[in-house]
Amino acid sequence: MKKIFVPITLLALVAALSLGIVRSSTAADEKTSACVACHTGDMAFSTLIAAWAKGADAKLVAKAQAAAPEGVTLKGKHMNVASMVKSVPDGCIKCHNDKSKTAPAMNKLMHMIHLTGDDNKFAKAGTCVSCHTLNTATGEQSINCGPSN
Repeated sequence: MKKIFVPITLLALVAALSLGIVRSSTAADEKTSACVACHTGDMAFSTLIAAWAKGADAKLVAKAQAAAPEGVTLKGKHMNVASMVKSVPDGCIKCHNDKSKTAPAMNKLMHMIHLTGDDNKFAKAGTCVSCHTLNTATGEQSINCGPSN
């Protein structure tokens, strides 16, 4: 599967770049605020975190559970960190990192939330570059960050 996946992924990326679907960048490229560019109003992080402190939607918890470290059962609530997190998503990675034994890693969590589910609006309209910027000079990708709202 891996032998097929990588060439198909690279082929899709090349096709997307040639069609102008993927935004590319150079090192000096201006970046958007990724998460906070879309998460505004009722979907602002301060609003979401306050709601999650009381209890998150069951569908959201199921997606988060799929990304959780092995053996961890999520309780469906999130500590209200709105006053502590100053920048998103880098402020979230303090807890949601690949080494965490208690919280889902940010990369797995965001991909599960934003790219799975039949009723997922983002999965239908979003693309890789809604969150990531590709540097075509180096082939590296970056994740855009912005001030928490």
